[in-house]
Amino acid sequence: MAFAALHADRPESFHLVRAVRQQYILVRLVVLIMKEESNQFAVQHLVETTQAIALLKPFSIKDVLALVATSV
Repeated sequence: MAFAALHADRPESFHLVRAVRQQYILVRLVVLIMKEESNQFAVQHLVETTQAIALLKPFSIKDVLALVATSV
């Protein structure tokens, strides 16, 4: 499982998510997104095309632990 922060105004974060997905095809990829950025087309498109799990910030540590528990 890999976690990456995605910022709509930072192109390098999009590049990072794509690179992680290419390098680690079988890894569950969790993308941390600010709630106000989650409706932007570019963000939604990246999440869909990389088959990432979107976790909206702020998030509960329980949410993260649940994701980790289901990946084992």
